[in-house]
Parts: sequence; structure tokens; C-alpha cells
Amino acid sequence: MKSLSVPIIDISPFNSNDSVSIDKVHQEISRACEDWGFFYAINHGVDLNLVQRAVDLGKDFFKLPKDFKNLVARTETNFQGYSDSELTKQKVDWKEVFDFTPEVPESDGINDIGVHGKNQWPTKPIDFEITMKEYLLSLQKLARQLFSSCIKSLSSDVDVIEKLFDGTGDTSLCRLNFYRKCPEPEKNLGVGPHSDPGIITILLQDDSVSSLQVQKDGIFYDVPPVKDSFVVNIGDMMEVFSNGKYKAPVHRVLTNRESDRFSLPYFLAPSYSFIIRPLKDTYNEDNPKKFRPFPWAEFRKGRYEGDFADKGEEIQITRYRIL
Repeated sequence: MKSLSVPIIDISPFNSNDSVSIDKVHQEISRACEDWGFFYAINHGVDLNLVQRAVDLGKDFFKLPKDFKNLVARTETNFQGYSDSELTKQKVDWKEVFDFTPEVPESDGINDIGVHGKNQWPTKPIDFEITMKEYLLSLQKLARQLFSSCIKSLSSDVDVIEKLFDGTGDTSLCRLNFYRKCPEPEKNLGVGPHSDPGIITILLQDDSVSSLQVQKDGIFYDVPPVKDSFVVNIGDMMEVFSNGKYKAPVHRVLTNRESDRFSLPYFLAPSYSFIIRPLKDTYNEDNPKKFRPFPWAEFRKGRYEGDFADKGEEIQITRYRIL
């Protein structure tokens, strides 16, 4: 299997006042989103000591007894917590997960229109909750920088950056993934082929195992780990925002006979009340709108129900495509 030569982008100028360098990064990200749908981000500004603490505590959590982990298990009405039975397109993934989100006040009424629920924090390992919350805030800052860059390259409608989280809170999601050794890797996938439902995904890979693959032109290519980097890919909502200019890449995770694997993705998502639609400047008479508007709440709830249990076809953005 070949390794795809995806762009490696130094995003350190985001934390400087060098407008020329910042514009160059915007251009590199735009090209990567259009050509590949994903890229590596280096010199990203996230504290590497914090990253390592989150990885260590995440691994420690998955080592705990199943009965203990089930004390914080996800349910059909709460997508936060532990699961070892998540589905991708009606097939169980070979993995365990733990999901957590930004804290959202109950007064936001978020559960009236979605399945947000509440964070469920285990009592062990020590410092698990405080570390994961700190990590979430760091990734939240990075994700918004990257989203801002994407929007500025697409549209003059930069107000969307602020409007994204108006109303019913921030439904972004942070996840711990644990893929145990698999005795029959040829028969099982860690995660089946899919595109991510949100706006942008920022993935911390396991430096010791290469399992992520991305599809391009019908072929799956390895995306090996790059030390101290994040893999960034766009999701379905960014494809709609861009009116199809940026394609949400299909990707999968292989299992491994010899090694366990841990990863830590962050999925940027809007408030539930946000209406997803192509942004202005992404369409015109020669290139009309390719998607009709739809509420994020509807899409997220449909996708979650497909993840949690076999309730029918997993919702896709093709449902909203204008033929």
C-alpha cells in the first residue's frame, strides 16, 4: 500500500502578526482542502506535554475493567461516554470509544432538538476529567483557527465564524479511540469507510502504528503518523459550506494483529440551531447551489442514531443534494 504524499503545513504563523505568512498558510490550507480534503498541521501551538498527558490517561482508562467503563456508557439519548459497540454503516467497529463535549447549560434546551445529553466522567484515572477538559479547550482554539482559515478562502461571509455557536451551544466532540489487537485483521476494520459528519476533524495519531487510510480516486492510501503533528480533514458540513468545492474525504481505520492503537480526534461542529447551507460566493449562475439548507440538529441526530444502533440507513449529505 502506497503512502499518500499529503501536504504538511506549518501553521505557526497563525500565532504571529505576520500577515504575509498568515495569507500563505490560508492559501496552503485552501489547496489542501480542494486537492486532498486533509493535511498534516505542524507547529500547531498545542502544548505537547498536555497532549501526552491526555494520551497516557486515555490509555489508562481503556485498561480499566469493562464493568467500570460501563458505569459511564453512552445511551440512545446521551451520546457522551463509553461505548464498545459503535456502528459504521450498520457494521460494528473493532474499537472502544469515550466521547466528551464542551459543557452546555441545560437552559440552552439542547436536548429538545438533539441527543446531546451530559458529559459522564469516570472517577478513575486520577486527573482524567481535568486533563480532558484542558485538552478540549486547546483543540477548540485550534479548530476555530483552521475553520476561520477555510472560510476566508471561500467566502466573504466571515460572520459565519461567530454565528456558528450562537443559540444552542457548541456540539463539537472530542473522542478517545482504542483499537485492541485483532486476531483476524483481514476480517475486521477499526472503523469502516466513512466521511466525518462535522466541519473539521483534528486527529492525534498513535506514533507507533500506521492504520489510517484515506480514499483517493477509488484507492485507499496509508496516512502514516508524523511526530508532533495533527491530521486535519474536512467533514460533510464543510463540503456543504463550500458548495462541493471541498470534498469530505472517505477514510477508514485498519486493525492490527500485533499492536494496540490509540487515537484522539476532535470534531468541530456548530450549535444545534445552526442552518447548514452553501456560503455566499461559493455559487453563481454558472455554478448553482448543490445543496439545500438543512438544520445541523437533524443531520447530527440522524448520524448518531446510525452510530448507536441499526435504525436504518445512516444519514448522508446526499440526502440534501440538489439534483
